[in-house]
Amino acid sequence: MGVTPAVEAEAEAEAAVVERERGEKKDRGFDAILTLAEVGRSLDSLPKDLAAAIEAGRIPGSIVVKYLELEKSPLFRWLLQFGGFRERLLADDLFLFKVFMECGVGIFTKDNEMVDKVKECYRDGSEAV
Repeated sequence: MGVTPAVEAEAEAEAAVVERERGEKKDRGFDAILTLAEVGRSLDSLPKDLAAAIEAGRIPGSIVVKYLELEKSPLFRWLLQFGGFRERLLADDLFLFKVFMECGVGIFTKDNEMVDKVKECYRDGSEAV
């Protein structure tokens, strides 16, 4: 029994999508390597996981530029040593802002709760001298 034209057309469309994605990955990898070459760096100077992702074509040149910009700061250079921070810093420009906001809200909430407890104790007279 033969393949219907609709199934054949769908298979061809899927093959075209896969081929286009492969081409885009190659372009992304080439763009990232070209970016490194422009600044005089090699893949060996990057962390192994980042270099492997660039070779596989999963990292665009814009992420490499962001990595190189972050690496200029001593604080960010230290944070980039840790894989989780590196991924989040490269993926989200506002990551540290979000962390600081979350910590600030947590500290404010906890302090507010402590003030309320102290006020209750003084109203009851249980802690009054």
